[in-house]
Amino acid sequence: MTWSKQFWVSIAVCIVLANGTSTAQNFVRVIDAFNEAATDSGDVNYNGAAWLDFDNDADEDLFVDRNRMYRNDGEGVFVEMNIGVFNIAGLGNGCSWADYDNDGDLDLYVASNPYSVLYRNDGAGELIPIEEGDINWHLDHRAFACAWGDYDSDGNIDLAVVHPALFMGAPVLTNMMYHNDGPPNYNFSRVTDNDVVMGQAAYTVGMFSDYDLDGDQDFFIGSGPVQNTGVDYLYRNQLTETGTAI
Repeated sequence: MTWSKQFWVSIAVCIVLANGTSTAQNFVRVIDAFNEAATDSGDVNYNGAAWLDFDNDADEDLFVDRNRMYRNDGEGVFVEMNIGVFNIAGLGNGCSWADYDNDGDLDLYVASNPYSVLYRNDGAGELIPIEEGDINWHLDHRAFACAWGDYDSDGNIDLAVVHPALFMGAPVLTNMMYHNDGPPNYNFSRVTDNDVVMGQAAYTVGMFSDYDLDGDQDFFIGSGPVQNTGVDYLYRNQLTETGTAI
């Protein structure tokens, strides 16, 4: 008996599918009434979320809606905890966590409209808004998203904040980048002299990564639909090549 090529291809596909099914991971939505992260009502705006070990107990906690922290009890139950973050109304609140002051706990930046805020983790379960310097929350830092990255490779993590032109009202801003000046105070100085912060466009979400594997952090920004350009933005960090970052 001669078996056709199509027959053997069909058998191979069936084997692959069967193997894939046997190793598939099933997800079941959590709706337990006592699990507050699954039952609290959300905001109507574009809210960010992040997993992090806020209390340094080796399990992942959950931050949602720019002001809600749910502590993981280690058994899969999340209970809201008060971390001192005040409620900021507005759109586009992406959030990102990093230990910018190198004290062993994670700090928070929330990108939002009308206020974007840097919070320092005091190590005792409370976040303190920064009210001094170039990054203080009273200044106009309207933004959609934010990302931490040590763009100048000095050992202190810096911050990029992305502003979507024509989406967050007037005046239209550029993106913002803040250099972490390091110890002893870990203040931030605004960067104004590179391509990331000179244009105005429908920027949405940015992220750092060393895409060319040359040892410095490059930057990518996805573009939104407001201006219908369809263009994203990739910035190659020139630190390794020229000694000048981004």
